[in-house]
Amino acid sequence: MKLCLMALTALLWAASLSNADKVLYDFEGPGGPPPLETRDAKAALAPAPSGEGQALRLTASEGRRPSVRLAADGLWDWTGYTGLAADVTNPGSSQVQVSISVENPRQDEAPQSRPPGNRAAVSVGAGETVTVALRFNTGEKGALWGMQGYPIIDGYPTGPARGGVIDLAKITALGVAIGRAEPGYEVLVDNIRLWGGPDSPAQGIPPFVDRYGQYALQQWPRKAESDADLTAQREAERGALGQAAPLPDRDEYGGWAAGPQLEATGWFRTEKVDGKWWLVTPTGHLFFSSGIDVVTPGQDTFIAQRDGYFQWLPERDGLFAECFGFDGKPLNSAGPLEKTGGETFNFYRASLIRKYGDGWHGKWSKVTHDRMRAWGFNTIAGWSEEEVYRQSPHPFTLCVWLSGEERPIAGAYGYWGTMPDVYDPSFDEEVDRVMREAGAGYGNNPLCIGYFFQNEMSWGGDRSFNIAAGTLRSPADQPCRQTFVRALERKHGSLDATNAAWGTNAGNWEELRAPDEPNEACAEDLRAFTYEYSLEYFRKVHAAIKRHAPHQLDLGCRFAQYNREALKACAEVADVVSFNIYRPTVDPEPWGYTTELSKPCIIGEFHSGALDRGSLHPGLVAVGNQAERAETFIKYVNSVLDLPAFVGCHWFQYVDEPLTGRTLDGENYNTGLVTVTDTPFPELTEAARTMHEGMYQRRYSGPPD
Repeated sequence: MKLCLMALTALLWAASLSNADKVLYDFEGPGGPPPLETRDAKAALAPAPSGEGQALRLTASEGRRPSVRLAADGLWDWTGYTGLAADVTNPGSSQVQVSISVENPRQDEAPQSRPPGNRAAVSVGAGETVTVALRFNTGEKGALWGMQGYPIIDGYPTGPARGGVIDLAKITALGVAIGRAEPGYEVLVDNIRLWGGPDSPAQGIPPFVDRYGQYALQQWPRKAESDADLTAQREAERGALGQAAPLPDRDEYGGWAAGPQLEATGWFRTEKVDGKWWLVTPTGHLFFSSGIDVVTPGQDTFIAQRDGYFQWLPERDGLFAECFGFDGKPLNSAGPLEKTGGETFNFYRASLIRKYGDGWHGKWSKVTHDRMRAWGFNTIAGWSEEEVYRQSPHPFTLCVWLSGEERPIAGAYGYWGTMPDVYDPSFDEEVDRVMREAGAGYGNNPLCIGYFFQNEMSWGGDRSFNIAAGTLRSPADQPCRQTFVRALERKHGSLDATNAAWGTNAGNWEELRAPDEPNEACAEDLRAFTYEYSLEYFRKVHAAIKRHAPHQLDLGCRFAQYNREALKACAEVADVVSFNIYRPTVDPEPWGYTTELSKPCIIGEFHSGALDRGSLHPGLVAVGNQAERAETFIKYVNSVLDLPAFVGCHWFQYVDEPLTGRTLDGENYNTGLVTVTDTPFPELTEAARTMHEGMYQRRYSGPPD
């Protein structure tokens, strides 16, 4: 049995074809490429990288999602096969992410929602040819589950690709996409094929998680092999932290004491100084928020129905009893536990118990704060443990989340949760309740910078109209629908006039729907309602923050997917506009528009990861190794420092995610500053210290010549 010591749901080399493979497209036939659809890209045949035959060249154009889609003439039946694969070559000079996907028929009438499908991605280095492979999620027993990156055994992934269960007898299309590519970047795609046919041998999966929660099938520097290794690391770090000098020219909040003295209000606030936005500390010093998200003693992973994954689990009533738990509400990727939840274990917490002994939480908390000082971070950011916030000597930001008790827009889609109906009284009640609780806990603490309200909501892009179109798909008694219909009546005067303008033929207002491809008159109305909805959302949230925490900042909603109308509304109301930006850098060309918002901006999440230290997934920005993670961190933060509108950026997250996936959604990314054994990544943390030492000078005076 061949064990690949890297992972993902994709292969990092060009795999040879086997007898169990069925080639779907090799692009060797006469004429042009097969019928296909492109989005934000151009496609054409080109010489194959081997010099023999042809491949499909996919070139990114303007837009965020360069991709090609090959649709079935009816339905494909792939019953009996295990997955889909393709060979991909990156002829460019920088790393690029490439994904493959498959689709089933759409299950609802929402044109903006994704059809059921599976997807897998791989990072392709400059000049590399690799194979990207996905294993179909058919609900089969025997395969691994609950992870976004899996061990690669015998050349292919051992767990299902992202997405729900699909029907292999009803495949409608396959796709190839380039992630986060600049216009002009290209990849070559060849040998799109099915793998693991009916006659292929079964994959054998040995226990792959060791007693410390590490990947058992790979070795790397500073991997913990014994409890003595943890003790030795603890003592070595204790000495290093004791010798670490504090960063120069910092006030008690981490602000720039050597910079200009501004008005001291006793609370954090914002101010534009010489054309650049800043946060200002309670003592009146310039402050750039460099933070760490999810400062907690680890995350749980499912152990229920996972026989054969773990080399060790302790007795439930012994030393590690507090590491066991139960999660009854996973979001997705929970396999057989999707509806019921199941028992969990926290390997990082077990490491802390081994490493620090009795009173481990207090000792861990002190070490964590000492690390932040030594590494130069000045903010405990979103999703961190409540106890960490309460005992924090550092400034912090909080994420406030609705409970789901508010009424949703029934016809709109959502990933983390459905969009709320902001016109329903339940929204007002829930917003006030959660902010009343947050304000009671932190409203009088001058270390609290402010509040992010929600995270990565499904606002829809400029072309999707999720809010407005979803509103029209909702029941007649939905308050947001009634509000939209009244606005249409005021503008057009009647349903007949609305039909005439939109090119629809609704028999009554209840039947009115946005067309799949709205004309300009319809799109104008959809955009107008999206703006009014967004304005209502941000006004009510802002009012609740100022009612219950009047001295602290409204930090926006951490946009990931968004449209111009929602962004405009947020900038008109919130104190700070927030984004989660997963890119190698935040470049001035696509992000320069933020200077026109007339509000400061902050980044709630960013990271990068690699597969060289036992992780099975690098995260949303993949790099080759830990040295490149360090280099990418410096480049990213410097790019943010150079943008006048931005006042901070927060690294996601403190600890690597569990190897077998967090219970929420199976994420198992190499995104930590420390490992599951509480061992810092030295390349990354040393780079953070170096970058932070010159952070304020660069922000104030600009990059060095």
